[in-house]
Amino acid sequence: MATLTITNLTSGQYNVSELYKTLAAGEAVSVERAASDIPGMKQIIEDVANGVLSMSVVYSAEELATGLMQPPWSVEAKDMAPVAAADPAAGLITIRKPFTAGVAGTADDVTIYAAGALPYKLRVLSAMAYIVTAIALSTIEVRSRAGGLGTLAGTLSSAATGNVDGTVPSNATVALATGATEGLFLRRSDRGVAGEVILTCRMES
Repeated sequence: MATLTITNLTSGQYNVSELYKTLAAGEAVSVERAASDIPGMKQIIEDVANGVLSMSVVYSAEELATGLMQPPWSVEAKDMAPVAAADPAAGLITIRKPFTAGVAGTADDVTIYAAGALPYKLRVLSAMAYIVTAIALSTIEVRSRAGGLGTLAGTLSSAATGNVDGTVPSNATVALATGATEGLFLRRSDRGVAGEVILTCRMES
């Protein structure tokens, strides 16, 4: 069942007839309804359109797992169409990858997408990291192949804890292409580093 949260946006009491409830000014109420019932809540939908009420919907894990909550019901990264590199407008996606510390002293790779599994061409617009466990002089590289190989899309310092902005390898953004050998990896110069990396990307054809 989906959880609906409905809020009275007026300055006085308002009767939400479809819920058989009167809401005070600014009051919110949460109810559970089947996803299929929502389009039939005509008065609430009209009140939302008129700015009388606001409504947010949170679908259950079971509903999302069916794959039936497609746009406009839900939007995932895979729902957005890739655009040409020359197209000025595109939807952005974020990629988050947390990683734990191993035994310090050697380099390793943190796999985001394995070789051959990159689902679409990605242009990396920015990278940032939250470093929880730091190692002096260490770095994290965003690369298209493991082992420090492939295309370098950005470098982050992991020499100190805290929030870190990445640096790009040139004065232009970097696009990572799909292919049998291409994926998305974080190359840690020292596997003793722990934290998470956040990438902002656009999908291109």
